[in-house]
Amino acid sequence: MNNVKSLLLALAISVVAIGAPIAVAIREAHEQSYRIESMRALSYARDVINRTDETTLQVMSAADTLRKSGAPACSPASVDLMRRFDLTSSYIQAVGHVEGDKLVCSSMGNTRPIPLGPALAHTVNGATIREATDLPGGQLGKLIVLQFGDLAAVIHRDLPIDTRTNEPDVALAVIQQGSRTPIAARGFIDRRWVDRLAGQHETGFVDQGYVVAVARSNRFQSAAVAAIPITYLNSRSTDLVWRLIPAGLLAGLLATAAILYLARQQLSLVGALRNALRSNELFMVYQPVIDMRTGAWVGAEALVRWRRATGELIRPDFFIPIAEKNGLINKLSQRVLELILHDTTRFLHSHPHFHIAINLSASDFNSPHLAEKILASLEASGLRPVNLIVEITERGLLDVHRAREITQRLQKWGIEIAIDDFGTGYSSLSYLESLHLDFLKIDRSFIESIGSGAPISLVVPHIIEIAHTLSMKIIAEGVENEAQHAYLVSRGVQFAQGMLFAKPMTCEDMVAAIRAREAYRPARSEHG
Repeated sequence: MNNVKSLLLALAISVVAIGAPIAVAIREAHEQSYRIESMRALSYARDVINRTDETTLQVMSAADTLRKSGAPACSPASVDLMRRFDLTSSYIQAVGHVEGDKLVCSSMGNTRPIPLGPALAHTVNGATIREATDLPGGQLGKLIVLQFGDLAAVIHRDLPIDTRTNEPDVALAVIQQGSRTPIAARGFIDRRWVDRLAGQHETGFVDQGYVVAVARSNRFQSAAVAAIPITYLNSRSTDLVWRLIPAGLLAGLLATAAILYLARQQLSLVGALRNALRSNELFMVYQPVIDMRTGAWVGAEALVRWRRATGELIRPDFFIPIAEKNGLINKLSQRVLELILHDTTRFLHSHPHFHIAINLSASDFNSPHLAEKILASLEASGLRPVNLIVEITERGLLDVHRAREITQRLQKWGIEIAIDDFGTGYSSLSYLESLHLDFLKIDRSFIESIGSGAPISLVVPHIIEIAHTLSMKIIAEGVENEAQHAYLVSRGVQFAQGMLFAKPMTCEDMVAAIRAREAYRPARSEHG
């Protein structure tokens, strides 16, 4: 009898030891899958609302400029100005003058009046949104018209929702709040979802078989909705569960340990990155920036590197996106600034005109206290603002309104701002127009094309001309041969970095190289 009781007790313990971890794993798999899909949906909604805001701002700017120009409606001067907006805007397809319900002239020229569809909605900032219509010939497909008074801009109806998604059947929409009027939509969208905001800026939930996220505009009465079919969540959750079930078949602590190990493996790299931010696994290398006229090293770009305790070196183009996706990018940027100041403070005190450039992401510029943190760090180290250049990277969409406030504060204190990898992001030109930056960095992909005869090589002189027109200093990235060097110098590019001059190196190696160059110059002039 005792043997039977012992057997039953052992069986019960085994069932609990095996079943409890499995039950926990099932619950955790579902919650983790929901978090992933919810954050994915929210990222889509944020992207859509940022695109919508930028489109509206460009249209408002065009309308305001046309009114202030004083050019009579449909005059050659007015049409020419509308054409310039058409060519330079990243969102506007055409700009025109409206009389009644017809577009009487536009950046496409003074053609016969084009009937406009009925109004979809009227916004609180005085805009009228008209129903989709086709331009003559239908060459641009379905369009919408955003009208301010007697001026209107034509945009692609699907432009705000033309965001890249990993799932082909994600539903996206821009909806006018209050009236619940959909301005642009793709897939199934319940207009009532915008009501779930209820005063919040963003929200997420599951409804009608979808993981839904809604994001409100900071500037206009519009909201973006993204809805991912819940089948993706269920599939992800099922995949996670089935990975854990084999471990649950083991007895006792071995089963529990195996399940916990597999769960940790799902987030191992994120956890390792969190640990790296607390330890000494992150370090900096510096690639010198060269004055093209004199060959002098005038600054350096700080580049973060990660070497794990195992000795494995993780590429920054791998772990930086992970930091961005998991809410660690602000902590990473703060750690990078600390490492830069630790490495370079003594050297910069003796070389007050040398600068270090730090890369910050769009997420950093969404932090309202970024400027104050940077200034406080500089003051604590005793460095001057001119010792630091802030580079804005284009891995994510900027909130241009907030970014403008931050850049203006930094520039007021004497910190210069650069746009990194210019030309690789769809919003580069709008950043230049909005943020009044100091430096433009030409991406290495354009520099590599110099002299190749490839179509992309024709872009380089236009980028240089844009920078000169805006009185911006230029830094060419990835200069690797003398032909590229000569080409850039001949076109007035002031600064460059690349393997032709120096590879990325530790601060100690950079300082030693600069000291050697300083020691060599007097000797050369004395004996040469």
